[in-house]
Amino acid sequence: MRSREAWRLLIGTLLALALLSIATATVQAQGPSGAPHPPPASGGATSCWQCHRQPNLQATAGIAAANALCEDCHAKPDTVAQVNGQEISLQVQKQAFGKSRHALVACTACHTSVARSPHREIEPVACDGCHSNLAQHLAIGDPHLNVDCAACHFQNDHVALDSTTSRVVLARVDSQGKPVSLTDHTLVSQVPCGRCHTRGNAVLAPAAALPPKDITCIGCHPSVPIAASPLSWGAMGIFLIGLVLNVSVWLGGSVAGKLGLSLGEKMSLLAEQAVAIVFSRRLFTLGRAALLDGILHRRLLKENVARWVAHSLILLPFAARFALGLVTGLAAQFYPGAPLTRVLVDRDAPPVAFTNDLLALLIVLGAGYAGYLRATDKQRRALTAGQDALALLLLALIFVFGFLVEGVHILTIQLPWNQAAYAFVGAALAALLNPLPLDWGTIYPALFYVHAILVATFVAYLPFSKFFHILVSLFVVAVRPALEDKSRSGHPAGAHVP
Repeated sequence: MRSREAWRLLIGTLLALALLSIATATVQAQGPSGAPHPPPASGGATSCWQCHRQPNLQATAGIAAANALCEDCHAKPDTVAQVNGQEISLQVQKQAFGKSRHALVACTACHTSVARSPHREIEPVACDGCHSNLAQHLAIGDPHLNVDCAACHFQNDHVALDSTTSRVVLARVDSQGKPVSLTDHTLVSQVPCGRCHTRGNAVLAPAAALPPKDITCIGCHPSVPIAASPLSWGAMGIFLIGLVLNVSVWLGGSVAGKLGLSLGEKMSLLAEQAVAIVFSRRLFTLGRAALLDGILHRRLLKENVARWVAHSLILLPFAARFALGLVTGLAAQFYPGAPLTRVLVDRDAPPVAFTNDLLALLIVLGAGYAGYLRATDKQRRALTAGQDALALLLLALIFVFGFLVEGVHILTIQLPWNQAAYAFVGAALAALLNPLPLDWGTIYPALFYVHAILVATFVAYLPFSKFFHILVSLFVVAVRPALEDKSRSGHPAGAHVP
């Protein structure tokens, strides 16, 4: 009996304490994260959620409740604003919005900065909260990092350059100064590039929309690994034909010391050797040889220091730029929202601009030094003078015009000199060109296409030139030690090792 009375007394006490805490508790609104909001700082903006509890924006009922708060004003035709002394309607047609692709998205999920007093949008629409795949936009060029999504994907054609943030945004007025309605939520997937890319545009864009960087650019730039233009299709087609011809000549001889084999037997033997290397400790031998002899040119250094310097000045910066582009592409694909990714994809970011210019300058110096060595070596000049001269000339011209493109890019977008200086070669050319009274927005596309044509020509010519050994030698010097390691282990080269 006493035990039952004790339990009743304990339960009664707990209930009394609970009722007392509810009666005396201070009412606090709940913010987006579920935590109570502190009182606003003096003079600061007051969040709407300090009085209105924010509903669950992950549920249909919560979205409807949140949007109902916005519709209290924005569904009415008399909700207006003053722009340049003229009234503009802020009414959102509920029926039209209900047919849009964002009909089931809460207003504040996109317009994240409006739920406060004073009530105005001070940040761009938060498209990247859901659409975070930066890799889809990487190939069209990093200048679009400074373009609001709505400036391209909103149906309205009026855009402007925000002098405060240097971003391309939707304009509030048209060319006649009349207010532009921004309440229509109709979006477009096929972006009208002519909205910005026209002569004399007000957003400092090139006069023509340029093709994306693709597989022919992948050696130096973050690019998509496909041929995306007729120029690239032609270059890659000729490159593949040359590659097939080279491989067919190589397969015409013996494979692993065996003669009289058919093409199928040779391919089968090569596949067997490749699998045997991959699934053995000789894979480490292959990797070591590829690094020391294929990339760092250890054997060439022992033979001729001057030739090693020329080769290294060309190959190592190429390898570094390719690695930087590969890391950038992977980061954009898998970590698009990371701060480092935003830096890597921005070619005007100081570390990226400086690194690209330094590596490109080293390649130009390497091509020039290689040309000098061949010009002063009578024996080598007599054997391959024409091929060597053309390949080196193409390589040098590619990077010279690349620097010109960079300099005119700086002038076109009017990049501040304190930031442009990190691209020290491009900035120097921009400083030299700046006094000329020319339309840089129109010149930029022309220089871009000259650079692209030179790159495509080099790619198409590569399998037919002496420069093809850049690709072949890496394979040869890496595989040969692995095969020799196999022979030393007591198995004849080409034999199957279980």
